[in-house]
Amino acid sequence: MKKAKTSSAAAKRRILIEQRRNKQLKWLSALLLLAIVAEALFILAKSDYLDIRRIDISGNKRIATAQILKLSRLTTKTNIFDWRSSDVRRRLLTEPWLESASVTRRFPLRVTIKVAERQPAAVIVMGTWFYLVDENLVVIKRQNTNIFTGQAVVLNAPPEDEREIGQRFTGASIRNALKALAVLDKELAPSVESVTAPSIDGLAFKLKSGPTIMYGKAEMTKQKNYAIKVILTEAANEGKSWQYIDVRVPSNPAAKAIG
Repeated sequence: MKKAKTSSAAAKRRILIEQRRNKQLKWLSALLLLAIVAEALFILAKSDYLDIRRIDISGNKRIATAQILKLSRLTTKTNIFDWRSSDVRRRLLTEPWLESASVTRRFPLRVTIKVAERQPAAVIVMGTWFYLVDENLVVIKRQNTNIFTGQAVVLNAPPEDEREIGQRFTGASIRNALKALAVLDKELAPSVESVTAPSIDGLAFKLKSGPTIMYGKAEMTKQKNYAIKVILTEAANEGKSWQYIDVRVPSNPAAKAIG
C-alpha cells in the first residue's frame, strides 16, 4: 500500500513538472512571436512602404504651395508615422502670412494641410516704418516706404515701440481705427485714402476725392454709416462739396461746406 502511494505522488509531480514546462514553452513561444512581429514592424517602418504618397494643400493664395511644403518639411520620402502634427503646424505658422494651419494624416499614406492666410486690413505709419497689418493688428510686412497699394493708411496714432513681423500693435486708438474701418459701408470703404487716429474720439477718415469724416469711437456704426451716406448723397444731388462731415454724434451730424 505504501509503495502505491509513493508511485501516485511521483506521478503527480511528473504531471505538475510537465504542465509547468508546457506553460514556460508557451510563454517563450509568445515572446518569440512578439519579438518577430516587433522586428518585422521595425523593418517595415524604416522601409519606403510607409512613406507618404500624397500631400494635399489648400487655403493658400499668397503663399506658394512649394513654400508651404518647404516649411512643413514633409515629402514623399517621409514616413507617415515619423512626425507629429503639432511640430509641422508650428513650423508652418512661422510664416507671418499664415494665421492658422491644420495637418491631418489620411490613411493609408496621404496627408492634408489646410491653411488660412491673414488678410491685410491697413497700413500703420509709425516712426520710420510702414506696417502692413491684418484686422487683429498683427504685422504681416514692414517697409521704410509705402509699397502697399490698395490699403488705407493710418496716420498720427500715439507712438508705440517698433514692431517686428509677426508682432501685434496694442494701442487703443489704432484698434478703434481698424474696428471702424472694418464696418464702414462697403461702397465708402474703397474711397478712404487715409485714417487719422490721434485718439479714439479724434478718429477721422480722409476720402480720396471728398471731405474728411470725423468718426470718433467705433460704436453706433450703422447709424454713423447711414448719416454719412445720406449727407454725401444729398451733396452729390445738390452739387455741393463738403470740407468735413462730423458723425461722432450720429443723431445730430454736422457738415461744413467748402467755400
